[in-house]
Amino acid sequence: MPDDSASAVTPRPIFIVGANGSGTTLLRLMLDSHEHIAIPPETGVMRLAAVHQWVPYWDLGDRWAESLELSEAEVTAKLADFYGELFASYAARRGKQRWGDKTPFNVWHLDLAAQMFPELQVIGIVRHPAAVVASLRRRFR
Repeated sequence: MPDDSASAVTPRPIFIVGANGSGTTLLRLMLDSHEHIAIPPETGVMRLAAVHQWVPYWDLGDRWAESLELSEAEVTAKLADFYGELFASYAARRGKQRWGDKTPFNVWHLDLAAQMFPELQVIGIVRHPAAVVASLRRRFR
């Protein structure tokens, strides 16, 4: 039996990624129905986290944290605390202990997600490309 005290200290977020029309929403709904897992609709949160790495239109945009004497690892840890708490509070409001995110395009930010949340579990959905196209054509005509 898993030790629940360890999961309270180190949550294991779940990230669902895949192409639009591949079934990520259905999987999110199934996992969100679990008594211990809360996964909101798409948030795009990893795109937000990635933005913190560079201030646009500024020569020193990639070194802003140095002005605060913060290393890249320290910034990443603070981002993990901030965004992790947002998701943890979402889960807690629903009486659940574990959280996740379903944003298909998080696939482009999985390296950062793994740095922020070392216990991250990623579920990638692959669907036959023709079925994805058919799904998208039906949905968007």
